[in-house]
Amino acid sequence: MKPFTSTDVPVPHTDQTLKQDLWPDHCVQGTHGGDLEAGVQERLDALKNQTTIEIIQKGSNKEIDSYSAFADNAYQLFTPLSKVLFSNGIERIVVVGLATDYCVRATVIDARKFGIQTTVVTDGIRAVFPDRTESVLEELRGWGAAVTTLQELRSEGTKGT
Repeated sequence: MKPFTSTDVPVPHTDQTLKQDLWPDHCVQGTHGGDLEAGVQERLDALKNQTTIEIIQKGSNKEIDSYSAFADNAYQLFTPLSKVLFSNGIERIVVVGLATDYCVRATVIDARKFGIQTTVVTDGIRAVFPDRTESVLEELRGWGAAVTTLQELRSEGTKGT
């Protein structure tokens, strides 16, 4: 099977299949591609003595993709993200990352399913297929997510101060 094709894979412990897109290996734990971006890592290192930092890992099941930061695509395995958010009283998240049409989309939809207020920052996302960006953002608005720019988000954060 070649990357950038689709195949049906069995869902573990069921008689169902799931359509799965095939990707080249990427974001592999223990490799450069799996590391946090250097600037992000520096900011986290600076904060670690001031607050608790949780790194949520996804994609641990080789059999099923995990686009969402909350669960695999078959909803058989869940990450601890929802527990971390709820146990810390976090009611709103801001989502950035790759790829708008896969991981960002799935994460935002799952966040909304959990009732979490969700904002997507358009300057912090990029799609695998850029022609899908607007339709994905419309879909996410339909789920109740806010879609904004970084400048608008910053302005919102300074209102009333």
